[in-house]
Amino acid sequence: MARRLQAEGQNLHHTEEKAKDWKSLIEAVNGDQEAAEIRLAQRIDSGRKLSEAYQHYMDRHRGTKKTLQEYESYWRNHVGPALGDLPVRQIRPDDIRSLVDKLERLGRAPKTIHNVCGFLSQVLGHAVTMGWAPTSPYSAKLLPKNRAVKAERDHFLTIAEANTIINAMHTHGDAAR
Repeated sequence: MARRLQAEGQNLHHTEEKAKDWKSLIEAVNGDQEAAEIRLAQRIDSGRKLSEAYQHYMDRHRGTKKTLQEYESYWRNHVGPALGDLPVRQIRPDDIRSLVDKLERLGRAPKTIHNVCGFLSQVLGHAVTMGWAPTSPYSAKLLPKNRAVKAERDHFLTIAEANTIINAMHTHGDAAR
């Protein structure tokens, strides 16, 4: 009898833990049961997590110090918190779109979003190369349009503009030397 009660107590504890996990999953996705089920399946998958693919990629990347610092910032501030715990083969386009939506809500510029997602694409591509995922879920179609206005690289002065500058130099004498 005592063994049976002990076993039932363990089962009850196990059930309570499962219920708490489910509750936290539901809360993490704002009550969306389908999204919670997907997250649960992703948790159960024992494949390589995106955080492992990121570390493997960074250990082998030969970028400049500045590039490595940018990638670490993208990971620490955006990609890692959103997707780092997910197995790479379970990441879906919807997960990436959710990251993009979050970055847009935070007011990030389209250029920044493109940079963050470009980095994510490289990590996912690395995971595919290593055989940790069959394909990459990344697609540029998931990104916002980059509405940044590009400045003209070359701008030539008109003769009148050049003469204005030359005359100003003569007026200031030594300051122009």
